Amino acid sequence: MLKKILSLCLLIIFLAAPAIADKGNGLPYGKWWHNTEAAGQLNLSDNELKKLDDMYVNHRRKIIKLRAVIEEEQFELNNLIDSKTINDDAVLNQSKKLEQARSNLSTERFYFFLDIRKLLGFDRYQQLKSIYQTMRQKRKDNHYRNKMNKRFEGAERLRPSSYKDGERTKNPDYKSYKDMDTPELSSQPASGAPPYSDMKDLSEENL
Repeated sequence: MLKKILSLCLLIIFLAAPAIADKGNGLPYGKWWHNTEAAGQLNLSDNELKKLDDMYVNHRRKIIKLRAVIEEEQFELNNLIDSKTINDDAVLNQSKKLEQARSNLSTERFYFFLDIRKLLGFDRYQQLKSIYQTMRQKRKDNHYRNKMNKRFEGAERLRPSSYKDGERTKNPDYKSYKDMDTPELSSQPASGAPPYSDMKDLSEENL
């Protein structure tokens, strides 16, 4: 039972960690400063572009090492949990090591964001957030538009060709419901049922 509880808790932590680490920074991922539109609007100089590149390289090197530590700590924790006998203290201690490793990764990401924030200054940082939000909205709109186009194209492929052309089918045996011979409904009431001459007869009092 303890094994299942610990596994569930670790899964929740693992899934929530990336969202917590990246929440609130308001910056795009990757080398966004190489985007000509963003770089042009922010008026980034060649010196600033070089600093951003150097910062990114150093940041990625640290991230690679920190992720390797997380993978190692995760392996050790899984090994303890998969043992035939569970050592509660060892499992909890290893879980703390894993949490600390993930915290170190989150801290490094935040420091990288903070360095960019210092380089840009307040005004350009606010401008970058605005540019990023606009770019995200455009991607969402394009994704939605492409999705709807694919759905429409799929529906068009499923429709008969006669409907696609806006014409009634050429099949001589085809009849619409208007062309079909249907028996006339008798106006006489069913046996034993009183005739209804008006809708008022269908009121709750008469049912």
